[in-house]
Amino acid sequence: MSKIIKRNSLEDFCQLFRQTNNDINLVYYLIVGAQENSFFLFLQIFVHGTDSKNIIVINVENTGRTELSMRLQISFLGSIVCYYLKGISQLSPSEKSSWIKFLKDYKGPHRLIAVLSDNSFIDAPENTIVIPDIIQNNEIILLGQLVLNTYAQKNFVKLASLLMQKHKKVSFHHCVTVLLYAHTISPTMIDAFNFQYLSLLCTQDSSLFQLAELFLTKNIRFFNQWNDIFSFYSVQFWISFWLDQVFRTIMYIYYKKNKFETVAKKISFRLPFFIINKGWTTLDSNQLKSLHNSLLYFDCQIKQGISEQNIHTILTNFFLSL
Repeated sequence: MSKIIKRNSLEDFCQLFRQTNNDINLVYYLIVGAQENSFFLFLQIFVHGTDSKNIIVINVENTGRTELSMRLQISFLGSIVCYYLKGISQLSPSEKSSWIKFLKDYKGPHRLIAVLSDNSFIDAPENTIVIPDIIQNNEIILLGQLVLNTYAQKNFVKLASLLMQKHKKVSFHHCVTVLLYAHTISPTMIDAFNFQYLSLLCTQDSSLFQLAELFLTKNIRFFNQWNDIFSFYSVQFWISFWLDQVFRTIMYIYYKKNKFETVAKKISFRLPFFIINKGWTTLDSNQLKSLHNSLLYFDCQIKQGISEQNIHTILTNFFLSL
């Protein structure tokens, strides 16, 4: 009979995951919030150093429970696979409950990770890991010890120290970014990497979120922050960033007005929190559509090398529109 191991920290999760004996049935409920992509990268880095090399991503919105149940009971030559189950939070309440019951009763040989947006419908807190937005300084080095070999750990300690000097608060996303590069650079490259790339790779996401909020709400403080941060990224990045923010905002307004709450929640990923909560009601969709068209036209001009305007003008015109 399978032995259910229950822990709720990343450290315990990693230690148990390394065990390969088949009498351990490991099912985790992962509360990711906005950190899903970062955790998946963390998991890939970690699994690379274990005997379980495979991560299979399954979107349960497109997979029947019967089909998946049969798949999860089969182990080829005793191999253990990590199944990463997405989409449970987007299901109806009844489907959601059925999937949680399925996971609770699972007795197969594989590792299962259920990716959830919150824990409001989970009755197994001891199996739940909440991925934090911010990592405490004393926990940053521990992440490196959990997933890296000795050589990469030395690089990570140096990079993490430089990161902590630059930022009072370090996000989980930035920790994972540094974990990834600790594998690929030599100790002699760290100073050059810090000088040329670390600030660009680990610019505070909160700065971009705040910038977008100030812009979309036409707050005059936008221009001060825009001047401070503009040179960190290329024009191509800013075109892509503003196209994404404006498109998501347009669609979010449409879905909220028409009561499509589930789709609105999906499209709201990476939008400023103020816009998601109540700010969307104050925005003009027609102005946003006009801005989106201007950005698309500017993008085409840039790619053809014939631009007669610049992104500063486009953003300023949005501020002046009535």
